[in-house]
Amino acid sequence: MLDIERTAGTNGRAFRLSGALEGGVSRQLQRVLSGPASDGGLLTVDLSGLETCDADCVRLLVTLTKRARIADGDLVLTGPSAAVMESLTSVAGADELHIESEVPTSN
Repeated sequence: MLDIERTAGTNGRAFRLSGALEGGVSRQLQRVLSGPASDGGLLTVDLSGLETCDADCVRLLVTLTKRARIADGDLVLTGPSAAVMESLTSVAGADELHIESEVPTSN
């Protein structure tokens, strides 16, 4: 099960994912993040609450990152666990995702 929570961020463009990012949840994630990714600007997705992330969902994150970059924005993934980081880096190339190991703190 995947929970997607909108969090405090620049113009409300920050989300926190928790649970498992696998199986049939990619459509849920796509519905929530496609619009913000295509609007340009910075979109931050906190992965610190994720337990797992399968290859299909990594590919979706790559696609959403490409959409953000085409719209002169960026999708930043923050705080992945070691297991999630391994999934991300085993599927995506170094320049396909913007990953920051730390979760930014709210001011």
